[in-house]
Amino acid sequence: MAHFKYMMFADRAERRGMKRIANLFRALAASEYYHARSFYSVLDRPAPFLETVETFLPGEAFEQKYFYRMLMDYAKEHEFPLAEQAYAGAAAAEKEHTMLLKEAADMDGFSRDVIYVCPVCGYVMTGDKAPERCPVCGGPKKQYEAFTGE
Repeated sequence: MAHFKYMMFADRAERRGMKRIANLFRALAASEYYHARSFYSVLDRPAPFLETVETFLPGEAFEQKYFYRMLMDYAKEHEFPLAEQAYAGAAAAEKEHTMLLKEAADMDGFSRDVIYVCPVCGYVMTGDKAPERCPVCGGPKKQYEAFTGE
């Protein structure tokens, strides 16, 4: 969790022109990531790769079907419309995560060369061409982060 907090704080510092502070928090985030990777490698005995991919599916399904729905209900009840909208977008992204992980569990069936992620809402898109606007939040194509399998 600290990794993500530090990355978000680094982004905030960068936007405010505080490059050294941003650099510090990116370094701290990297350190936290390496801690987690180290702990995972010694505590969790590696399983065959495709079996490991399949273990992610129940978590994604839970988030999509229940977790974000609970958060959306809470946000609506407490009149946080922007939070409700953000949770709805995350739920839509989780649906795509589940689909892509199912494909990845069968490596022969995973043929996606480029995966696009909207940096506004986190929605994941695949295909030869990214849409002009994110289907969840309307973020423009020029902002998408492209992940290539090459």
